[in-house]
Amino acid sequence: RAEARQVVSQVIRERKKAYERVLRWRPAITVFGGARVPKENFYYQLGLQLGEEIAKRKHPIRTGGADVGLMDAPFQGHKRIMKHGGAIRQAIRILLPFEAGVSPSATVTANFQYFLIRKLALHENILGAIALPGGFGTLDEVFEVWRRGRPFVLLGNEFWTPLLDTFRNSW
Repeated sequence: RAEARQVVSQVIRERKKAYERVLRWRPAITVFGGARVPKENFYYQLGLQLGEEIAKRKHPIRTGGADVGLMDAPFQGHKRIMKHGGAIRQAIRILLPFEAGVSPSATVTANFQYFLIRKLALHENILGAIALPGGFGTLDEVFEVWRRGRPFVLLGNEFWTPLLDTFRNSW
């Protein structure tokens, strides 16, 4: 029981820290996508272009903040256009021993111990979200955006169409 209370207390503290920190940043467009997509992949190149387009519109960008795959590609594209400006590339990280490092293109980083809090921080103070192909984490994030009624875009017809067809055929 004491251990459970301690974990709950840690989660509450981390949630408060996340809320206070992210609200100080400019509202961003959150981009979701898989971390294991190589640079040669079409979707990595699309992520670079997406980051450039967001920067051209002078919006900050937020991702899971890894230095690989579709968490990094939008940051790299964004950095090509917007070099300075404070919290313009926002990395929301989960601290795990097997995960990649933080993107060197991030201008601010928030590290979290609990997935729940990281997920909430990805959705706080955002203008909307864009999802590139990914795995279960990306799907979870897309469903969270949808549940919250936030504007979002799915990029990559080939990837998303089977899922959307399943929904259409189920209702």
